[in-house]
Amino acid sequence: MSEPEDAEIAIVAHNTLNRLLLMGLLGGEARDYRRIVQDNACMNVIEYTEMNGVRIHAINRVFTS
Repeated sequence: MSEPEDAEIAIVAHNTLNRLLLMGLLGGEARDYRRIVQDNACMNVIEYTEMNGVRIHAINRVFTS
């Protein structure tokens, strides 16, 4: 079975895991993870490609009606 060339996934997690992941992607120290704000039901948009690596499009995006 071959892997798709393009794939989109959603990771649904609590704010501590989100903060740790984002801090790592931003090159920060894990001990500083609380410096990143994560509101309830927010969305972070992260893109990864082998050619360009990680690109963060949005952090703590909250949608309102």
